[in-house]
Amino acid sequence: MQANTLIWVLSQVNNFKIVLINFSFNSERIFNKKNFKYPAVSNCLAGMYYNIPVKGTCAHAYIMSYQNQDIPNEFYLDDNQNKNLYHKAFEYRTELKWHTNLDELRAFCSFTRIYRENSLLLVDTYNTIHSGVKNSILVSLALNFFCPGVNIRGVRLDSGDLADLSKKSKALVDLIADEYGNYGMKSMKISASNDINENSLKKFNKQGHNLHILGIGTNLVTCQLQPFCYVKNEIRDVFNKFFY
Repeated sequence: MQANTLIWVLSQVNNFKIVLINFSFNSERIFNKKNFKYPAVSNCLAGMYYNIPVKGTCAHAYIMSYQNQDIPNEFYLDDNQNKNLYHKAFEYRTELKWHTNLDELRAFCSFTRIYRENSLLLVDTYNTIHSGVKNSILVSLALNFFCPGVNIRGVRLDSGDLADLSKKSKALVDLIADEYGNYGMKSMKISASNDINENSLKKFNKQGHNLHILGIGTNLVTCQLQPFCYVKNEIRDVFNKFFY
């Protein structure tokens, strides 16, 4: 998806409220287009160079780093021991009889303690619906309990059938929002990433979706007809606790 394709891409996203554009070292030709106004970018350098608001989410590595970690201070809102996000979220988890991943829940609570209503949580590390989205809901309920009227910003889908998962996520959020009378939670945004291109946008519009934010990166700054290399990092240890 090259720069001259960007006009077509933006014309296809009329059903989406926000487009979150990624940035790469070779994408100056895209950001130098004077006629485009970018709502947000996930790269700090691009934000600085081109005066674009910087937005983003947590990473898989961040979430996985909480395996078997239990650091109570990570969960105290305002450093107040009576505002333990994790304990409150766990209470809601027990009440709802959900069986979500607790390491992921700890990671979400730690992230939300800092970013609060700006938290956009990555939900596909373990299981998108049955762990990630449910844990996000638990954290939002806990945040709202300690800070009435405040909820997390939303969730980020990064694998699977993004359109279908967005509808399932929205249905689950609305269900719990109604059950607990936390109607502000219905405003949670559902974002999607994972090699989104022109065909993805056509599929979303044809299939129907509940997506609000798109993370367009790889296919914007690389040519799909030419090979490129993915680079991944792996966590070896955290605080001398080894992962393999």
